[in-house]
Amino acid sequence: MGIYDRDYYQAEEPKGFYWVGQKMMVTNLIIINVVLYVIDLLFGGSEHEITGLLTLRPDLFSSWPNLAYVWQLVTYGFVHAPLDTSLGLAHILLNMYGLYLFGRDMEARYGRAEFLRLYLALVVFGGLVWAVRQQVWGINASGLLGASGAVTGLMVLYCLHFPQRTLYVMGLLPVPAWLLAVAFVGLDVLRAFSPNTQVAFDVHLAGAAFALAYFRWNWNLGRLLPTRRIRLDRLFQRRPDLKVHRPDEYYRDLDEQADRLLDKVHREGESSLTSEERRILEDYSRRMRQKHR
Repeated sequence: MGIYDRDYYQAEEPKGFYWVGQKMMVTNLIIINVVLYVIDLLFGGSEHEITGLLTLRPDLFSSWPNLAYVWQLVTYGFVHAPLDTSLGLAHILLNMYGLYLFGRDMEARYGRAEFLRLYLALVVFGGLVWAVRQQVWGINASGLLGASGAVTGLMVLYCLHFPQRTLYVMGLLPVPAWLLAVAFVGLDVLRAFSPNTQVAFDVHLAGAAFALAYFRWNWNLGRLLPTRRIRLDRLFQRRPDLKVHRPDEYYRDLDEQADRLLDKVHREGESSLTSEERRILEDYSRRMRQKHR
């Protein structure tokens, strides 16, 4: 049996909304957003101090002391407008629905780890664009909060992968995915220059641009991270002058490496493999085919 015949190497379909065991990363992100929303509702007071602390400040780049709040480039994407504001409950409900709708297929395609890296990158990039614009063009907002920029990026990426898939607007009107993306991004372009708006449409456009680049150049953010773990106990071990390589030991090592790499594919997606890891899996698959002839 080759590696592509194994059950856990096949492409996974998102089959639900898991709350225990092996939760989807989408589920974890939604839980974090909802928990923070409830915590602020119960303990944030009338000034919503918890949400205010996590909201991205517009003067982040105006002085060195303000850069101490650089972590808000991440946290703003996990808090939403309180109930007593004009956006109200619709802000978090629409964003979490969009994350659930588009995120599951993207997580199934890229794997849990790469999906999380992608989502956080969308949040940070959108926050950076907004903060820089506030600094360059003049501060005209009190702060930035919400996951809509990242969700817009996921929507664009989803529509690039599945342009002909049918989606239902308001649960009633069927439209192809590509048309939905064009409509949403087009409206964001028109409204991005509207004065006195509470919605950061430029953050939506930043998410869409990042998703387009991610798809166009086939990025994998995991490749930017080190792939090998450093074992400190092995740094001081004396290496043998001569290594005798027995075939049975070689095949046993190959089996162990293949199992580890297939588990990595299952968790993080095929795109997470390095060229060396792909070569190992090809050797393993070739050996298995020869073994069953």
